[in-house]
Formats: sequence, C-alpha cells, structure tokens
Amino acid sequence: MTRPARGRTTSQTFRRAIARALIVVSFTLIAPSASAGGLGGYLEGDWSWSNISDHGRDRGFSESMAGLGVLWDSDVATNDALNFRLQFGYRLGIRELDEHSDETVNGLVLDTTIGYGVLRSSVMRVWAGPSARLAYDWYGSAGDVDIVDLGIGIGPRFGVNVHLSETLSATASIAYHYIYLSELIESEGVNRTVDGPQHMVGVRFGVLWLDDEDGFAD
Repeated sequence: MTRPARGRTTSQTFRRAIARALIVVSFTLIAPSASAGGLGGYLEGDWSWSNISDHGRDRGFSESMAGLGVLWDSDVATNDALNFRLQFGYRLGIRELDEHSDETVNGLVLDTTIGYGVLRSSVMRVWAGPSARLAYDWYGSAGDVDIVDLGIGIGPRFGVNVHLSETLSATASIAYHYIYLSELIESEGVNRTVDGPQHMVGVRFGVLWLDDEDGFAD
C-alpha cells in the first residue's frame, strides 16, 4: 500500500522545523561569544538505553552513536572558578530495537554545561557541573514507519582541559544524562506519540583555540 503524501509531508515539516530551530539557537548563543574564551571542535561517542511502552507494547531500545560538532567554553584556562560550555553537533549511529532489528539513526544535539573548576593551574583545569541536553533524532523503521525523537535531559558532566600552549588546549569529558524522550511515530499517514525515560552515558574529546584573555593568572 502506498502511503499518502500528506503523512510524509507532516513528518518532514516537523523534522525540518526542529532541526532549523536547534541550529538557530546554537549559533545565536555561540556567535556573540566567539571572541572570548575558547572555540573549537569535538568528537563524541554515547551509549543509551530506554524504557518506552506503546499501549503495552515494549518499544525500549539500546543505542550506540558517534558524532562531531563545534564547542565553545567561556573559561578554558583561566583561574576563574566557573565556566560555561556550549556544544552543538551532528551524530549518527545504530539503534537496536530488538534481537532482530537494528536501525540507522541520524541526530542533532545541543549541550550546555555550567562547570566549577575543582583544580586550576597553568597546566590543566579539572571541572565538574550540571549539564543540560537537547537531542533530536530521526530514522525510518521496518514496515514503512517514520520516527522522530525529541529528548530533553539533565545530569552531571566531568571534564579536564590540558593546556598544550598559550593558544591551544585539549579537552575531554564524560557525562550521564537522564532524558525524557518523546517519539513521534508516523505509519501510513497516521501519527501517534509515545514517551518514556532514557539513560545516556557519553564521552567527548576536543580541541579549543583560546582567546588572548583566556590565560591563567595567579
């Protein structure tokens, strides 16, 4: 059976609207701050598992994703106690729905962290703090089904910045997020929404080019 064009238009419109909103918000936040702190890029990997029920039917899944993106931090190498970190990127991976079904997933993610520098020196900065995450994923499942996910989560992030020179730092972090996940499922032009909790653990590695004022001072 051929799926009505109207249903496909609904899914595509929703997906494009969310994607554009994430991009606009990210660059709105990054652009005014690019002249201060440190700006760079990152690579990431994250692993998650969820418990979602669709009218008694188990829709839980496990997921492995990898991604890359842009990264800005307000205080990479300074002696200030607090720093604000913003990360925006694209990710791609595999979602295991059950023992016999794996799906390729695309996604966008926006991450913000308020860090406290527990160890600050001219060599490195060790920091920790709360992190908020907004994730938007999409994929097509078996049986001509389109699925769009929107996840909002919070949890702790722990990181370290190693200062390689006066203008360059390497950074790494690990985080756990408890996420509220909402899925928009479209099949044969009929839309429905299911939701539930998701648990995610992720690691990131990146480099940051520093502003002239982002240096350590006793």
